[in-house]
Amino acid sequence: MAAAFKTDPDKVFLVRGAACGVGFPFKSVPEDTFYTVENYVPAEHWEAMDKEIRKERAAGNVVMVKMEWSIQGISAVGVVAKERKGVIKFRPVWDYSRPEDVGVNSRIDLEKEKFSSIKDAYALLRPGLWMAKLDLTAAYRSVPVAAMYWIAHVFEWDEEVLADTRAPFGNSAMPGIFMRFTRGIVRWMKAQGASIVGYLDDFLLIGSKKVVSEFLLLLREFVTFLGFEVNDDKCEGPFQAMEFLGILLSTEGNQCTASISEDRILVVQQKIADIRRLGALAGSQAHGDWASDCYKLYIDLGREQQLLLPSAMAEGAAAATAAHRAGR
Repeated sequence: MAAAFKTDPDKVFLVRGAACGVGFPFKSVPEDTFYTVENYVPAEHWEAMDKEIRKERAAGNVVMVKMEWSIQGISAVGVVAKERKGVIKFRPVWDYSRPEDVGVNSRIDLEKEKFSSIKDAYALLRPGLWMAKLDLTAAYRSVPVAAMYWIAHVFEWDEEVLADTRAPFGNSAMPGIFMRFTRGIVRWMKAQGASIVGYLDDFLLIGSKKVVSEFLLLLREFVTFLGFEVNDDKCEGPFQAMEFLGILLSTEGNQCTASISEDRILVVQQKIADIRRLGALAGSQAHGDWASDCYKLYIDLGREQQLLLPSAMAEGAAAATAAHRAGR
């Protein structure tokens, strides 16, 4: 990796992050503060979640907290259901936003990061060109967290106190951190002559059919060399019409187009309606542990909406907090 990024402007972070783990600037809680937030996993999903936690432990991604560690609190873990080709998979998602004033996310000093967008991809399109895309599997989990930050990712499961050693879903610093790896990959590919856009774990290549095919193979080899796993089910192309980041791009005909399919619009509208309903109900029915109430309501949503767990929890928590404050 050091050789691949030896001329990259972010080479120190990329090489050190991959070898020793990434970190994030966050403040410690007051010495007399210790918090515990209950998990959001309902009984019917406990077995599936337990299987995932055991898998993570077997891989060394989740470890037992040692007695000598000075942990500052125990965060909540939830579960998100993801359906792909008729198969439902579960993955853990951590809530580092609670408690409101001392949760990990509230203590992180975020640096402003630049993210690519569909506009960047569209700007590269020309009539008659071809496109191919590559997606990474469990990309976050491929990134190690430096050992000194493990105490920020502590949770409890089956009466054991554990720590996550990989980039977790739920830490607000991780999208920006991972994007630095994405930009490093994009810069390397551009240096080889590729026309490419990268957004987190999604990459889009643009060019002639032959060139795109060759660069797709090179990109696959490079990300594999870096330690990432390619998601073959989501890799496509070369095509002249392809969906990227939820937008259908086309280079067919005399003019390039970017559009959203009617099916996608209906799905998005339904998601928005369900999430708003979730937030409203969480606000009106909040009592005691309002975040748990919010999660129970979330479970009632369809599988498509369950993919929005982080957003749902954020909106529901905001609504519940507002309702709680209004009732004071």
